Amino acid sequence: MPNIRNITITSACATDPPHPHLSLAGYDGVQWHSSPPNLYYLVLPGGVFVGHPIRFIWPVLGATPTTPLILVKPLPIPPPTISNYIFDPIGRNCVSVDADNPPDIIIDSGPLPPPRKGKKKKK
Repeated sequence: MPNIRNITITSACATDPPHPHLSLAGYDGVQWHSSPPNLYYLVLPGGVFVGHPIRFIWPVLGATPTTPLILVKPLPIPPPTISNYIFDPIGRNCVSVDADNPPDIIIDSGPLPPPRKGKKKKK
């Protein structure tokens, strides 16, 4: 069974788990719902989710979770970041309201990479 990341949209500028840089590392896919119940539209890139080769709009209607979107394998290199992708019913996104803090998702279905060690300088 795929490991699906659940995201709650609380406004065009806020999600739970919170952003910025909400990662899909370790997950096979993602699904959304909204709380309080509201209608949102997600504008998502093509070539990242199975069955969606071109940019598409994904509706989120209230508390019922969307059908999960499964990440393609292998992912595009470099994996894209989806930024400022949530729109309210009248077409406003976070830039319309709060340009300093748009929601984003880091697309990466693998484990988080280990921290890099600094190279020692030769004397």
